Amino acid sequence: MLSSSPVSNIKLEFSRDEPLIGFLHGTNVCHTFPLHIHHSYILGILTGGKRIIHVDDRYVNLAAPDCFIIHPFQPHSCQKPDREGHDYRVVSIPSRVMREANFSATGRYELPAFPTMRIEDQAIACRLLEFIEIQEGRKNRVRPVLHGLLIDVIQRYANPEPLNLPDLSTSSYIGQVCKYLEKNAGQSIALNELSRQVNINQFHLNRSFRERVGIPPHAYLIQTRIRQSLQLLIQGESICEVAYRLGFSDQSHFTRIFKEYVGISPGRFLGMNRT
Repeated sequence: MLSSSPVSNIKLEFSRDEPLIGFLHGTNVCHTFPLHIHHSYILGILTGGKRIIHVDDRYVNLAAPDCFIIHPFQPHSCQKPDREGHDYRVVSIPSRVMREANFSATGRYELPAFPTMRIEDQAIACRLLEFIEIQEGRKNRVRPVLHGLLIDVIQRYANPEPLNLPDLSTSSYIGQVCKYLEKNAGQSIALNELSRQVNINQFHLNRSFRERVGIPPHAYLIQTRIRQSLQLLIQGESICEVAYRLGFSDQSHFTRIFKEYVGISPGRFLGMNRT
C-alpha cells in the first residue's frame, strides 16, 4: 500500500500589539520559490529539513536548526536540495522596529546590515523559538522579547556600516512608481504607462527600477498583488472576489500565481488561516 506524501501547510499571523510584525509557519514545504523580495527584515529558523537560498550570485545552504536573516529588498529565490519537505518559522520585522533595536544596541538610529545570511547559533535559535511561542500563546510581552532578541542578533552579527535601502519616498521617481503600482494593483499596468507617470524613458525606468528595488516593475506589481491578496483572504474575502479585485484574468490565473509565490493554493491557505 502506497502512503500519501504529507501536505504542505503555511499559516500567517500578525502580532496583536504590533500589527506590522508577521509570523509565518510552514510545514513540509517542498516548493521552489521564484525570485522575490520582502519589504521587511525576515528572521527565520528551519525547524526541520533543508533549504537553499540563492542570493547575490551565491547559494546559502540551510539545515535545521539554522537561523537566517534576509534584508528588506534583498532579491532571492528558494529551492529544496532533495525531495524532502522542510519546516520553518519566520518573523517579518518592520524597518522601524529594527532601527529601534539597533539604536539600543549601538546608539545609532540606522538599519543594520548583516553580511551573513545563515546564523548557526543555538542561543539565538532558542530565543527565536521562545519569542514565537509567546506570540502563539497571545501573551502581552511580545515586543520586549523581540527587542531583546534583535539587540542580541545585531551585536553578534551586524556590520558596523548601515544598510542602504532604495529611496521609495514620493520625492524619487522609483518611489512614485512603487506607490502607483501599490495603489493600482488591480489594474493592468504597462511599462509605457509607468514611464508616462514619471516622465522617464521606459527602458531606463525598467533598468534603474530593477537595480534599486531588486526586481523589475512587472514583478513588483505581481508581488504587490500577492501581498494584498494574503491580507484580503485573511480578512474573509472569497477567492473569486480577491482574484477579481486584484486584476487577475480569472480565478484559475490567480490560483496559479498565488501558488507560485506562496507555495500552496489560495483555497488551502484560506483553510489554514481562518480565524
